[in-house]
Order: sequence, then structure tokens, then C-alpha cells
Amino acid sequence: SRSVVGDPQTMSDSSSSLVRGVSYVFSCLLNRSLNVHDSRLQVKRKQIIVPICAILLFLSASGIAANLEKHLIVLGCLLLIVGSTPPLISIVCLKNDVTDNILQYMAFVCTLAIVVLDISAAASYEFERMWSMFVIVVDVLLLCEVPNRMTIQLLVGVCLYLLVMFAEQTTRFGILDFEVKGYDQEVRHDQVACENLPCSLQIHTAVFTLVLQLLVFVIDFACTRGFALGLINERNDVLASISTAQEIAAALVKFDLTRADELLLDAEIPGDLRVAYETLISNLRKYKPYLPQSCLPVDDDDEPEVTGTGSTLTSLGQSSLLSTVSTSICRNANDMLKFQKPFQNLKATLVVVNIGHSMIALEKSLQNFEQLISSFISMTHEAISNHRGNSDLFLGDKLFASFGASKYQVGHAKSSLDSITDILRKAGPLLTPFQSGEPKVLTINAGA
Repeated sequence: SRSVVGDPQTMSDSSSSLVRGVSYVFSCLLNRSLNVHDSRLQVKRKQIIVPICAILLFLSASGIAANLEKHLIVLGCLLLIVGSTPPLISIVCLKNDVTDNILQYMAFVCTLAIVVLDISAAASYEFERMWSMFVIVVDVLLLCEVPNRMTIQLLVGVCLYLLVMFAEQTTRFGILDFEVKGYDQEVRHDQVACENLPCSLQIHTAVFTLVLQLLVFVIDFACTRGFALGLINERNDVLASISTAQEIAAALVKFDLTRADELLLDAEIPGDLRVAYETLISNLRKYKPYLPQSCLPVDDDDEPEVTGTGSTLTSLGQSSLLSTVSTSICRNANDMLKFQKPFQNLKATLVVVNIGHSMIALEKSLQNFEQLISSFISMTHEAISNHRGNSDLFLGDKLFASFGASKYQVGHAKSSLDSITDILRKAGPLLTPFQSGEPKVLTINAGA
């Protein structure tokens, strides 16, 4: 029979199964640690810290099992377990946040463990020095967005340790002068060229090694910090743009263009997005006078009050069409729905008003025609509003209004006739400046 021990396909399948198993364990731990109300920063920190703690526990347990007689290695692995187990329990089991204190505790204990393992490597010559692992600790702190003082303190501590090791390797004042139980002395002598272990270094070699180590930390800190700050700034810009867009959209839903202008003035958003918002607000400001008012119900506090069979008006505090519409904005979609109850029988009165022969005004100028339409809109809307009606639609020189359509109104028919009487009474003074010669053909027609 054919042996499959060295079969590449079998080894590939085993590796894939191992990777899937490890990914599943990490996913379970991470899903267990996440809360519904976690901020983006907390989610990011948990995605970094939970896998690191799990990996450190696995590597530490393996290191202890393989080096039971080597006390420094066992001590270093125990420190890694002490540094990773409490945070993992707090995050996964208790669902606590990854606070700065937790990160500071992990960084301190893991740095101490790396120091112990690095001293063991420098004294035994049986495995590579571990000082480069400090880089990972610095990078994790930078990616977790801890206060700068924590990262600076770690860098200062690491640099001091490297200076102490530089002095020890050149002057040999005793840090590495101890007998490490469990190490193979013959192997150690075969790897080095001196009689008294650990060997001291020549000054130029030690200086070169120290400068190289410090350069690694400085360059890594500068590059990683720049990368992390760039990501943070980009994320903050995106979040600010989203938040501003939400607030401006909420103001535009209510047609609160003044509020939208204020938000846009203080917003820190890209230039192109600002120009787009400015154009949108400008267009909506132009459209706003011609929107059907019945689509913009007033708030409950501002609705006209109806008592008995008479008609009393709760003033909206505004007289022009633009200002009245701005105070009668539907606050949200739910407010709008209460005015749109299906299959409801309503008794209402519809009013239509138009300017007869309005095109005569164009014989003078377009500006003259615009002034006529503007005056017509202001006058008719004021008359309709004064009698508790809704100006539903302005279509050129025509007005379509309703009484009692959006909300039940006692005496809606009488109110509509009163508004028509008011409009016709004001028609003469309104049209006189726009009449062109004799006969005076401009008229205002109204019916209900």
C-alpha cells in the first residue's frame, strides 16, 4: 500500500483544516466579546486584542511545555500568560470594554516578559534575541489609538533597556553572568568563539548593534504612527461627513433651509460635497414657495383652533407665503401619515382662483409679469390662511386651495366664501399697477 505521510495533497488539506479551525475559534471569541452598543473604537480594539491574547496563551503554553527546565523561558512565558489571560477573560467572558488601563497593563507585562526572554536568549545563545518583539507592542498600541504618553513611555523604557544591554555586552558588569539551568553548555561553546560565556562584544560592534536597534524602533514608530494617524483622520472625516449629511438631510426633510445653511457653514466636509449641498439648498429655496401647502402640515401646536360653529384663527405669526410655509413643515414621515388616513370620508370645500388675461402683463416686460405673479401669490395665500384654508398648489397664475381637507373644519364652506370675498375685495388695488391701457382687461376670477 502507498504511504500518504508525505503526500502534498494530504498536507495541504491538513493545513486548510487547521486554518479553518483557528479562524473559527477566533471568530467565536470575537463574536462573544462584541456588544451591540460598542463604539467603532471598541470594535477595532477587540478585533486586535482578542486574537493577540489567544495567540499569546497558545504560544506561552507551548513554550512552557517544551522548556520546563529552563527557568527564564518559563518565567517569560508565565508573564505572557499573566498579561493576556485577565484581559481575555474581561473582554470575552465579562464583555467589558478594552480600556486604556487594560492596554497599559498588557503592554507593561508583555514588555517585561520580552525583557526576560531576551535576557535568556542573550545568556544562553540557544535561540535568537527577542528584542524585536517590542516593535509589535508599539504597533498594537498605535493601532488601538491609546494616548501618546503610553507609547512614549514604552519607547523610553525599551531604549533604556537596550542601553543597559549595550553596557552589559561591552563592560560585562554582571547581568548575564549566571548559570542557566538546563542549557547545553557544549552547544553554547560550539556557537561562540570565547571561553567565558556569555561573550562580550567589541565596542564598535556593540555600537553598530545599538544604533541598528534604535533605528528599527524609530523608523517603525514614525511609519506606523503616520499610517495610524492617517487612517484615524480619514475615518474622522468620513464620520463627520456622514453625521453632517444626516443632520442636513433631517433639516431638508422639514424644509428648514435656515438650519441647513447653519449646519453647512460649520461643517468640515470636502469642498465638492459642500458645493453640492449649497446648490441643493439654493434650489429648494426656489422651489419652496410653489410646493402644495397641504403636503406640509403644520405642527399640532400651530394648527388653527376650531371652537363651536364660529371660526377663530391661531396666528402662525407670519404673513408671507415663504415664512408661513417655513413654520408649517411636517416634522417627520409619521406626522405626514396622520393627515393621510385612507378610505376616510371628508367634507371639504375646494377653491380655485386665477388671473384673467394675465399674459397682458408680459406686454410690458417679464419683470412686470413676475411682480404680478408674486403679488398675486402673497395676496391670495394670505387671504386663504386668514380663513384657515390650505394653499395646495400655485400653477402659474392659478391657485388651488382647500378648506377642511387636511383636517376637519367646522364651517369650511363659509370660510371658503369669506376668503373669496377677501380676495375679490383686494383684486382692484392689486391689479391696477399692472393694467396696460384701456380697457382694463386684467381680472381675478374665483370660485368654490
